[in-house]
Amino acid sequence: MLNTLLNASVTSGWFVVAVFAIALALLGLTVVRRGERGWTTARWSAAVMVAATIGGAFGWLLCWLVSEVWDVFGVGLSLAVHSAVALGFAAIGVGLLAMTRRGAWHRLGAVGLVLSALLVAATLINIDFGRYATVQQALGLNSYSSALLPSRASSNTEQDTEAAQAQQLADWQPPANLPATGTVHQVTIPATTSHFAARPALVYLPPAALVANPPRLPVIIALSGQPGSPSDVFEGGKLQSQLDAAAAADRGLAPIVVVPDQLGDPANNPMCVDSALGNSASYLSVDVPNWIRSTLNVAQGRTHWAIAGFSQGATCAVQLGTGFNQLFGSFLAIAPELGPNIGDQATTVAKGFAGSVAAFDAAQPLAIMKRQTPFADTVGVFAIGASDQQFQAYTTTLRAGADAAGIATSLFTSPGTGHDWHTGAYGFAQGLAVLLPRLGLSPAASHG
Repeated sequence: MLNTLLNASVTSGWFVVAVFAIALALLGLTVVRRGERGWTTARWSAAVMVAATIGGAFGWLLCWLVSEVWDVFGVGLSLAVHSAVALGFAAIGVGLLAMTRRGAWHRLGAVGLVLSALLVAATLINIDFGRYATVQQALGLNSYSSALLPSRASSNTEQDTEAAQAQQLADWQPPANLPATGTVHQVTIPATTSHFAARPALVYLPPAALVANPPRLPVIIALSGQPGSPSDVFEGGKLQSQLDAAAAADRGLAPIVVVPDQLGDPANNPMCVDSALGNSASYLSVDVPNWIRSTLNVAQGRTHWAIAGFSQGATCAVQLGTGFNQLFGSFLAIAPELGPNIGDQATTVAKGFAGSVAAFDAAQPLAIMKRQTPFADTVGVFAIGASDQQFQAYTTTLRAGADAAGIATSLFTSPGTGHDWHTGAYGFAQGLAVLLPRLGLSPAASHG
């Protein structure tokens, strides 16, 4: 029973139907007048309409302030989110009105209505944003393995050429006991050089990495948005199921994907630079790669390494993919910004660049591309939601700069989606179709 509840979809199916049914039932029970003194039917009905209108207007105003005035998330909230919040607050307004009625049962029902209204609004917002798929994910009860990672194979030498590693992948034959799917492990990546206060990272190991004498596999470092956490990439981005599908189509082979924490805290944005906000760039470009090489059975050479991300993580992917081109031969940017920022430019320069406008300018991806033109043997993949107009402009500008710098680019547009994890999942699926052959794996192994 508990497993059924935890695995229930929060975007469709019986759980969503139950949430709405309970809310409607409580609304009906709450607004029905049972002849209390001082309330005529007409007066009570008018009061309910006024309470719903005031509540809905307050919810819409709150969304507008958060989205357009305070710019809390750095991106505008969709019409669906505005509507969901307004609907929720309308029901809350009715619930608060109902609390003035006599009788413990009336007040208890009103409290239930308020709570169910919050749950309905949260459900609608999640359906629009696409972050959580199940109750378990929404409650933060992840099932990631804490078991020790498989020992790094010693038979593969660091001196293998990239061509030899590619041939090894081409020749590899899976054993009879090959697992059907990969596993995701939670690990701690030491910040030896950067001293960055990162949260635990996640590592996806494909089936081929879980057997004796595994081949050396390519690497993708993937990053969440902000606010966010490493689990977003696998849950909202649906990356694990996509990688498992790729592995199933190619003898258990897929990239090893490492998802470090580039934020330190969901509310923080160190911008993937080294600053007073934290040495995020050194963590991602030094500590994380060093840990990967020393711990995991991975291929060497930049053509076997890629960096990817969504939103703030996509901005980081472009920054690091171009700024550390000796490390990454490819990058995937899903809905990136033009460059690192934490609001207006003055705040960004003061907090992230010690007041230096020159340092801020130099850290912009377009400036990095111009400095390092021409890029040799580099692939850049961009993806964007069709409804994400603000970030479409950023993406178009970045792609043009990459093209001018000699980077081989491609762009994918997710139909009907905005700045959300529906776009994130689409972008990872399309990006894998480009990156897999680039990383030395089968081009037929990608499934959207």
